[in-house]
Amino acid sequence: MLEPIYKQVDIYTEQGVKYIKLTTEDSKYVVYNADTNKEIVTLDSNPSFSTNYMTVTKDGKKVYYTYSGKLFYTEG
Repeated sequence: MLEPIYKQVDIYTEQGVKYIKLTTEDSKYVVYNADTNKEIVTLDSNPSFSTNYMTVTKDGKKVYYTYSGKLFYTEG
């Protein structure tokens, strides 16, 4: 029997670009750019997608990432 690698696969479109969020068995979140077929970032928290950036909550603070995977702002 073939074991699944991911618990969940979600597809998002932001500004005409498709992104795939993969939830691993160990509760990591891998974000891919489906148009370029490249991994953007792996996160410990579930990302939220906005028009110009992704956010996650880490250590009680909101952290902002670009769609190229760069962390650009942490609240607090």
